[in-house]
Amino acid sequence: MSTYAVFELSDGTRACSLLMGLTPEVGAFYVLRIDGLKELGRFFETLPYRAPCMENADLIGRADENCLLTREAGVWLAQRAEAFVLKKMRAARLNEGVLRTRATLFCERIYVTLSLSGFLDVRSLYGEMKSQFKQEIQIRFLSPREMAGRIGGLGICGLRLCCMRGLCTSVDTEQARASGADLRNVSVAGCCGKIRCCFRFEEEPETGQKKQSQQRNSEV
Repeated sequence: MSTYAVFELSDGTRACSLLMGLTPEVGAFYVLRIDGLKELGRFFETLPYRAPCMENADLIGRADENCLLTREAGVWLAQRAEAFVLKKMRAARLNEGVLRTRATLFCERIYVTLSLSGFLDVRSLYGEMKSQFKQEIQIRFLSPREMAGRIGGLGICGLRLCCMRGLCTSVDTEQARASGADLRNVSVAGCCGKIRCCFRFEEEPETGQKKQSQQRNSEV
């Protein structure tokens, strides 16, 4: 059975890597490779599956003191990039929503992750950021459900969000209706504002009754 390790990057984004005979130490920093470039992440936990809402990473090895010092420069660069993007968003009169910026370990690329409800001129933002920071820029837009999975949290059941654990990426309204839920009620919405992922795993009332009757008949 495969085992995957979860690492938390400098901006809070989580990355998932396959463990090949390695046992990382909880709380220690490790060097990862994401999109061909090196990142630095703190080991968080292990999972039996690869969560789709997380960054796909390759584990290279444990970080040394030089990597930790280099990380400080990346954090400072990411903060500058975040302030730059926020200024452009305010100028466009957009809600800030959720914004995350991250620089790679050796400041080769700046990642900008946005979740917006309005329109933003991405080409203009990309060109201005490239001329300002003189580095490669990558802008990613995430849906509310994907962003909730990256931020994390607890659902009404008291467990971690399904989208955070990679158990669900979309829910059909028919699945919620089959459970007897009233779609006009705000309680059917999760942290992301969309229909809760747990409706995907609930049985239809008729199906549940049929299973119970079949079990009783088999016992008789």
